Amino acid sequence: VIERSFRVFDKEDEKEVEKEVNNETMKKKKDKRSKIIRAVSIKKIISKRHIQSGLNETVLMRITQTLYSADHTKASNDLGTEPAAVHTGLGGTVDTVVGALKNPTTSPTTILAALVKKRCPSYNFLVNFQRGEMRLQVLVRKGALEKEIKDVESNAVNTGIGSVLANKGGIVTSFTLRKTRFSFLSAHLEAHEGEAHFLGRCSDLADIFSKSRCGPGTMYDASITSHHMFVCGDLNFRVNLGGKWDAEKSYLHKSNVKKLTDDKDWDTLNEKDELRRALEQGHCLAGFNTLPCMFPPTFKVERKKGIVYQEKRSPSYTDRILWKSAHGLGGNVVPLAYEPVLSFSTSDHKPVRGAFSITPNAPPDRLLCGRRRCSTRDSIRTMRNSMFYRDVHFMMSNMKITGLRFKGQTPDTYILLVTDPPEVLKQEKQNNGVKILAGTAIRTMQTESEHESTKYRTWKGWPRSSTIENTNHPDWEGEAIKCAIQNLPEDDPDQVAKKISGAMLYITIMNDGITSADTVIGTVAVNLEKILSENFMQGTGVFEPILRDGKSKGMFECSINVVWMSRRGLC
Repeated sequence: VIERSFRVFDKEDEKEVEKEVNNETMKKKKDKRSKIIRAVSIKKIISKRHIQSGLNETVLMRITQTLYSADHTKASNDLGTEPAAVHTGLGGTVDTVVGALKNPTTSPTTILAALVKKRCPSYNFLVNFQRGEMRLQVLVRKGALEKEIKDVESNAVNTGIGSVLANKGGIVTSFTLRKTRFSFLSAHLEAHEGEAHFLGRCSDLADIFSKSRCGPGTMYDASITSHHMFVCGDLNFRVNLGGKWDAEKSYLHKSNVKKLTDDKDWDTLNEKDELRRALEQGHCLAGFNTLPCMFPPTFKVERKKGIVYQEKRSPSYTDRILWKSAHGLGGNVVPLAYEPVLSFSTSDHKPVRGAFSITPNAPPDRLLCGRRRCSTRDSIRTMRNSMFYRDVHFMMSNMKITGLRFKGQTPDTYILLVTDPPEVLKQEKQNNGVKILAGTAIRTMQTESEHESTKYRTWKGWPRSSTIENTNHPDWEGEAIKCAIQNLPEDDPDQVAKKISGAMLYITIMNDGITSADTVIGTVAVNLEKILSENFMQGTGVFEPILRDGKSKGMFECSINVVWMSRRGLC
């Protein structure tokens, strides 16, 4: 690292750096010599000899970034190392950067933190997460809103060379606000044009989802467990006008793309956008939405205001923002703005910014009460005043899967029902002093000659179906899973509303590992609040893709009925 950074200095600089390093290390034991000491020494040389001579500030920041990578790889909740002023949209920063570099104890991390706090005095950092050259920051307005946020988690994945280097990869953070789980993924994906690189970007996204679990449990990625998830960053998807990529004829492709850009033919550029193709064909980010880019491509540009493209790359929409909402919550996100910052001049990308209005989860207005619809509070009062306490039951039937894909194998498949929060379906009981997990699944098989109703063993306390072996199109014809909603407060309508608000049902498709552990094939996330708040007496059909790591693994369909039950039976 140190040797590479010397290339921007002359011989005299090298000698002075070595002298400074030696002076520093003489004060410490030999085993305490570190890159941090060298970094501080080199920064002294930079500030003393090159700031006034006009050496590019971005080059200086990248030198410091490289040297400080060892200082900040430790973790979580620490800001990153990429050039502070380059990717944040904060203008007018040169004096601040230069002044900070003159201070040998100031890192780019500190510089950026100071800039953000100065520009956003009414906000605090909720998340300051750095991994190598990647950074994710989430800010929250000071005051009461801060206190409402909980369950903050962050994780990161490297997808650089050998999945070790942190110049590429992603950072995921999740938190809960007003019964709503939010997640954000900042990604920097594989670069360059051509089919192999396109598939590499799609594979990188799957790796990031797979290895950066955030949210409830470890079975699901953040796109499953979140009510709303946003993906942003330098995704590096290019404009591809068609045909196999030929590096020798790339000049023609660049010329054609440049002409479309000059003509402001945004429709054609969006039609040929690789990310659009990836979303339509299911290569990555299944279920995510993005707005069309009705503006000039943001890459690759000269470091000056306005749009001036570099000749060595085809103009492309590499910098993007996408979002995904859980089942039944799509209308709660309204995009307000999506645009590039053309005045930004310290990067070869023009950053893209977006604004969204999001309605958080609220207690459901209505719950099914017998055969009529009534408010949540009226429903609970009816139960409280009746002779027998009423429970909520739902039954899943007509379950089948088409086109199931699982690692090129023909799986042995069963359905597992999991909820968030867990106590909605999962309950611990005492049996002769021994704690057991009690599931509520019932397997009901009906034939022309007999009717069989058998309790089916559950998996770690969760309801499940039977296993159908050796098929990519399992069909549980004649079988149903019946569940009771557990632990609903008997006398407090407000508490019932709070318990159900934001609740999710994860219909999890599992491979039954006969000789190994069972594994998740994919999941259909269903809004349990929506199910319980609507009249499903006639049955409502579910037909949704089975998702894992941002890719579809097949299609799942079923019918769901919800009823209120008393100790005497159906209300």
